[in-house]
Amino acid sequence: VIEMRNAMEAEETGLRKSIMNQYKEDLLAAIEGRAAAKSSEQESNQMANQQELDFHGTDPFLQENRPHILADGKAQPTHYKGSTRDERVQVFGQQLDQCGENASKKMQESHADRAHNKQAEMTRKHLVMMEREKQRMRRAQAMEIAGHNRSMLQSQKDALAEAGPDGHKNKLHNEFFEQFGAGTR
Repeated sequence: VIEMRNAMEAEETGLRKSIMNQYKEDLLAAIEGRAAAKSSEQESNQMANQQELDFHGTDPFLQENRPHILADGKAQPTHYKGSTRDERVQVFGQQLDQCGENASKKMQESHADRAHNKQAEMTRKHLVMMEREKQRMRRAQAMEIAGHNRSMLQSQKDALAEAGPDGHKNKLHNEFFEQFGAGTR
């Protein structure tokens, strides 16, 4: 029984080793396959890049090494890339004229703005001066009224003092009745 068990264990151990060796070989083959695919992809990508660079280096459109003027002296329309020097000089002159016009327009507008601002400031100063004059007149009028009130109060006090202690009471005097006369209608 022990010999049989040892034999089975030995068999199992051998089987495990062979399975592990087979698994190891499969893993190594897969790793090598992925590495080879990656390497071939890099090489093909490098070749495509080099082809593109070679094309760009020799393409007449990108390098602009085709003649732009035809035999009859006209510019080839497909290669026309802008204006001639004379046209650029003419445009530069027009731009300088526009700059001068803009500067004079700006100067006129700033002059008009300054005149408007000056007029507004003068109006503001005039209004402030008028308001101050109104306030001064109100103060003078208030002082005059206060003086008048004080003099009226003083005259009332003087009249009361002159009338005596019973001066504020109404009294009937004979002169009141004498004004009506003696007869009746």
